Amino acid sequence: MELISQLGFEALVEDEIPEEHKSLVRERIQTSKAGELISWEEARKQFKFKGKG
Repeated sequence: MELISQLGFEALVEDEIPEEHKSLVRERIQTSKAGELISWEEARKQFKFKGKG
């Protein structure tokens, strides 16, 4: 944020989460199956990262 300010830009920060987003998350929570969920650590292992170069 400091860099943005130094460059002369103004950042708009919205603390309020739109109700549409909240509703979508609630729906996903209700329809999720515990057996299909994995931890963040397990999910990270599934990502494939490109090397530099």
